Amino acid sequence: SVHNACSSGAFAIEVAAQRIRSGQAEVMIVVGGESFDTGVRLEWFRRLDLYAHDSEGMRPFDSTSSGFYVGEGAGAMVLESAAHAAKRGATLYATYAGGAFAHQGWKQTIPDVRAGRLRGVIESALATAGVRADEIDLVVPHGASTALSDGYEAACLKEALGSRAERAVATVFKPHVGHMLAACGVIETIASLLAMKHQSVPGTLNSNRRTAFFPVPLVTSQTDREVYTVLKLSTGFTGHDAALLFRRA
Repeated sequence: SVHNACSSGAFAIEVAAQRIRSGQAEVMIVVGGESFDTGVRLEWFRRLDLYAHDSEGMRPFDSTSSGFYVGEGAGAMVLESAAHAAKRGATLYATYAGGAFAHQGWKQTIPDVRAGRLRGVIESALATAGVRADEIDLVVPHGASTALSDGYEAACLKEALGSRAERAVATVFKPHVGHMLAACGVIETIASLLAMKHQSVPGTLNSNRRTAFFPVPLVTSQTDREVYTVLKLSTGFTGHDAALLFRRA
């Protein structure tokens, strides 16, 4: 069981990959789920001014956003060695190229914007996976739709990539399904790999290009395009940062 707040799914994928790479297993199933069964957390989010207080939906990386809505759901994905996949004739969606992870250990809901730890995580993930910034086709950020979290994520990505990710676009899945907290890392990774498989990127709902501030162009309507390399980001409560890279199989 992996508990890293909203980044739990991303950390769990790395744990599974390490088990396979070390020879402890040939195949692992990564499962993430969220059932929002208490009003206490909802009231906590409201008091912290994180929960949306309008009816226009989540608007990630939009200066007019008022916060997020929670969602419920679950997802599961299979990670396995190339030999095991070939032996059973598996349908391949992508290769997990690698990732990087860190914990800020600063505040429960506020990222340490001065340290910019996520910037280093993104840079380390690129180095670990052997991926250049100009190879990235799709960025799927965490996109919690809160001003501080979105601003921190956008600034760190801009510093890490600079102007090198010229062919990349970005999309955020949370406006479609809500913020599924512990489950969002797994479910949004699955959605990213499906976008890669079908060579089609769903649009980011609700966000307006005129008020968006993300350093990579946000796709606001479904767009068919080549997707061979995906960068998936997660920024969880209590400062769990993660960056994962996938290549098309």
